[in-house]
Formats: sequence, C-alpha cells, structure tokens
Amino acid sequence: MNCLKYKPAFIFILLVSGIMLSGCTRTYNITKYNSQADYYRDFNSSVTARKVTVELKDSSVISPVSAVLMSNDTLFTLIEKSEETESAVPLSIIKSILNSGNEAERVELLLDNKEKIPAVIVGSKNDSLFFYRINKSYIETAIAPADKVLKVQYKNRWAGAAYGMTAGFFAGGVVGLGYIYIESTHNERGENTEPPFKSFITGAAAGLVIGGVIGWLTGYGFIYSF
Repeated sequence: MNCLKYKPAFIFILLVSGIMLSGCTRTYNITKYNSQADYYRDFNSSVTARKVTVELKDSSVISPVSAVLMSNDTLFTLIEKSEETESAVPLSIIKSILNSGNEAERVELLLDNKEKIPAVIVGSKNDSLFFYRINKSYIETAIAPADKVLKVQYKNRWAGAAYGMTAGFFAGGVVGLGYIYIESTHNERGENTEPPFKSFITGAAAGLVIGGVIGWLTGYGFIYSF
C-alpha cells in the first residue's frame, strides 16, 4: 500500500491535530491573586457582557441569559429593566437625532451640552420635542453563594482566532519542513532540492489560515475557578 497517496490528508490531519491538542483555555484561580477583592474585580471586569456558563459544586450547570456579577460573596445575574418617563426639551438645544437600533421609533437625542438621551419620540409642539425617556436599570438576582460555585467559564472567538493563527503558523511550519522528507525532488546524488524556507513558509501560511478558522469556531476558553 502506498501511504504517500494519502499524503495531503495526512498533512491536513496532522496540522489540525497539532493545533487542537495544543489547548485553548486559560484558568484563573483566586490563589494567584493578592486578595479576594482583586479576584472578584478581575472576574467582574472579564465577564462583562459575556455569555457565560456557571457550574456549581453539586454538578448542576446554569446558563444565565444576561450578564453576571460577583458581589458580597454571591454570584448574581443582572436582569435589565427599562422604564419610560415622559419628557420634553426645546428643539433649539437638540444637536442631532440618531436611530439607536432596529426599532424605528427608538432614537438617541444628542443635545448641545453633549448629553445623550435614549428616547421614544412622541411629537413636537410649541418649539419643543416631546418624548419618553428610556431609563435602564439592572436588577441583581442571586444565582448562588460563591462557596457553592465551582467555576464560571466563557469563550472568546476572536481570542481563539488569534491563538489558532499563532499555533497554526508554527505547527504548519513544522509540517511544511516535514513535507520535504515525505516527498520532494532529489538531484543525482540523492540530495534534497526543495528549499526548506519555501516549505516552511507554505506550511506556516496554511496553518495560519486553518488555525485561525478553527480557533474562531472553537473559541478560546476562559475559566474562573472558585
């Protein structure tokens, strides 16, 4: 059986396996921080606006639909609440009106003093604009005490892509150099005529692309242990 017939598939599998087995996670532990407060501060900063998965010590898994926050030794999920209050401002102090999303009636008023007001416009009368000011607040709902939490984790696709591209570059370069010894042209003295640098760059370029795609799809994992 001629194994070299399957060389392209072999190289591809070797490259992908090398990237995948290199690991794509980073774990944080409270013992590495000067204080619990520093750990909680870093945790809250890191998980802001992230879709996280919470694993408790009783092996139950929770996937909050909104952001989470660690406060007073308790893990909370932040539920957004919007309230509308009727307001009005003179048209003369409105600098611009910007659409703030997919809903046509929701806008953002930019005033001359640079204040931005999320609003729903009602109409104008007597040189004033009438609208409902959208006031957003967050309600903290407890998930579990910190001592009941095993870990909180999330994945970052762009960090995964960067990691995959880096790992793919070097893994691909190694595979490219190995390609010379699998199949290449030789002179009459049996010496390899394939330039090593060319093979390295070709493999590295392929690894850069493949690693970036795989890294983006799988994401780079961040795990906070408690």
